[in-house]
Amino acid sequence: MAGIVGLTEIQHQNGTSAMTVTNAGEVAIAKRKFIHFYGEPSALITLTRGADTTLTGFTLNEIDTDTAWDGSTFTVPSGQAGTYMMRAQVEIDFSGIGGDGEAYRMSIRKNGTITAEIQYSHNSNQGYTRFGSLVVEQIIVLAATDAITFVVNCADQSGGGGGRINTATSRSRVYGYRMDV
Repeated sequence: MAGIVGLTEIQHQNGTSAMTVTNAGEVAIAKRKFIHFYGEPSALITLTRGADTTLTGFTLNEIDTDTAWDGSTFTVPSGQAGTYMMRAQVEIDFSGIGGDGEAYRMSIRKNGTITAEIQYSHNSNQGYTRFGSLVVEQIIVLAATDAITFVVNCADQSGGGGGRINTATSRSRVYGYRMDV
């Protein structure tokens, strides 16, 4: 048996509008839960040569709609499973350790497992890299309580260290948002 329901608005029992239907048949939803976060490094981050370093302290200019970002880990809130865009951008400064960066990579990790990675390297005798930039992004399906982290690994030719990520430069940031609301 087929039926037609004609209406222009759906409301909660308290009278709050949940959605409306226009004369053209378009549905407009009053409120949607739009999960997102953003952060920049709040302090200088010194990287150890050849070691994985989880980005931490990304709380400068922080935006966090659901207290899901703690400066190093995004944890999907309960009831907010879905498709997300995750992105990290860093500028690695090798100038304080000889200006000879030769290899660096960055990954997005879901519950500790690499799900996306970007890298750059060149022969150690091919010149100097004073600053290196990386951007990694991914569209990923996440379940409630999944944890996303961003990890960097760097090395310089002279063995002086892994470089550093400076604060307040606007060239390093992480963010993510839910796409399917």
